[in-house]
Amino acid sequence: MILKFRRYQSLIFNLMIMSFQFLNCERISSPHIRSDLYLTAVHVDVIEATLSLEVEKPIENAVYKLMRNDSIIHSAKFEGKVVNYRDSELRPSQTYTYQATLLKSCEMVSRSSPISITTMDTTSHDFQWEIFTFGGNFGSSALFDVAIISENNIWAVGEIYADSAEPWLPYNAVHWDGVEWTLKRIYFYLCPNGTSPTPYPINSVFAFLENDIWFARDGSFVRWNGSSFQHDCSMNTLLNGSILKIWGESSKNLYAVGINGTIIHYNDIIWQKLESGTDNYINDIWGIINPLQNSFALCPISDKYSLSEEKLILIDVNQDVTEIPLPNPEPYSHRHLHTVWFRDRYKIFLGGVGLFIGEINDTWIEVEQLRNYFFNRIRGTDVNNVFAVDDFGRIIHFNGCSWYEYPISMKALLFSLDVKQNIVVVTGYDSRRGYIIMGKREVN
Repeated sequence: MILKFRRYQSLIFNLMIMSFQFLNCERISSPHIRSDLYLTAVHVDVIEATLSLEVEKPIENAVYKLMRNDSIIHSAKFEGKVVNYRDSELRPSQTYTYQATLLKSCEMVSRSSPISITTMDTTSHDFQWEIFTFGGNFGSSALFDVAIISENNIWAVGEIYADSAEPWLPYNAVHWDGVEWTLKRIYFYLCPNGTSPTPYPINSVFAFLENDIWFARDGSFVRWNGSSFQHDCSMNTLLNGSILKIWGESSKNLYAVGINGTIIHYNDIIWQKLESGTDNYINDIWGIINPLQNSFALCPISDKYSLSEEKLILIDVNQDVTEIPLPNPEPYSHRHLHTVWFRDRYKIFLGGVGLFIGEINDTWIEVEQLRNYFFNRIRGTDVNNVFAVDDFGRIIHFNGCSWYEYPISMKALLFSLDVKQNIVVVTGYDSRRGYIIMGKREVN
C-alpha cells in the first residue's frame, strides 16, 4: 500500500511539473504570437467560399494553415501580403468556422481571429411560364430587351408591326401593368439634326427606378422621368456605331456599348467616349459598384457570325479600359463570347458558345452540359438564381448547385432577359412574331 501511494504521489508531482512547464511556455511564447493576420470571407455562395488572408508585414518563408471547424483544410507558402483560398467542399445552408495560423520553421508566429460564415441555400427551379406573342400580321416583329421595375411594371422593347390602321408604322415598346401588355410608341429624333420624331426600333432598355428609365436606339437615347420622355442626342458624335446594351449604377454613372467598339459613359452632365481598343461588336456590359471591392464593369467582344477577334475587357472606376485573359477556348478556336453577369469579382458567368464560370485573372471552368448552347444573355439576382437564354428558344436556370432547362417548346431566338427575385421575363422572336416569356416562381 505504501509503494502504491508513493507511485500515485510521484505521478501527481510529475503532472504538476508538466502543468507548470506548459503554463510557463504559454506565458513566454504568447507575446511572440503576432496578431496581424487577418482572415475575411470575400465571397460566400451555396457550396463555395473564397477566403482572404492578409498580413501587415510579410514574413519570409512563412507557411499558413487554414482550419475549417476542427480540421486543417489547406496549407501552403504565404507569399506577399495577401493570399486567397477557395473552399469548394461546402454544403448549402450550413455554418462554418474558419481560423488561420502563420508559421515559420514550424513555429506559430501569428494567428487570426476565428470567423463564421453561413452558405446560401439553393433556390427552386419551379417556375410557371406564360408566352405572349406580338405582331406578325403586317411585318416581321421582334423584342430585343426587357427591364423589370416591379412585377406590375415591366418594359420590353423592339420593333412590332401590329397596327391595322397604320401597318407601316411600328410600335417599339410594350408595357406590363400586372394585368396585360400594352403596345407603346416611344418617339426618337433622327440624330443629330432630325426634326420629325419617329418610333424607331429600340435596341436596349435599362431601368433604375420607375421614374428613371433609359431607352436606346441606333445613335440616341430617350429617358423616361416619370411624366415625360426626354430625348438625348448629345452623344451622337461620340459613337462608332449603334448602341446595343446599357448598364449602370445610376443616371450619374451610366454606360452604353455597341457596334464598332463603341463605349460611352454618362455622369448626369456629359457623355464621354472611352477607347475600347477594338472595332468589333461589344454585345453586353455588366458591372458592380461596391465600396468594399474594386468597382468595375466587364464587356465581352466578338462577332457572333464570324471568326473575328474576341476579347474580354474591363472598365475600372477611372474609366480606364484594359484587356483581361479569356477562358481557354479548347476544343474550339472561338467561343463568340457574347454575354456576362456577376455579383462580385469572385464568380463571373460568361457565355457565348458554352458557358464559363471564373474569376478575373484566374481559372475559368466550363459548364460541360451547356457546351452546345449559344447564349445571348445571362442575368441573375444572386449566384443561386441565374438565368441564361439561347438561340434555340431554351431557358436555363442555375440554383447555386444545378443547371435546369425548362421544357418550353418554341422555335424562337431569345435575345435578352431580366430577373427580379421570383419573376423572370425573356424576349425574342421567330421568323415573324415578337416573343415575351414570363416566368413566376411558386412561393409557399
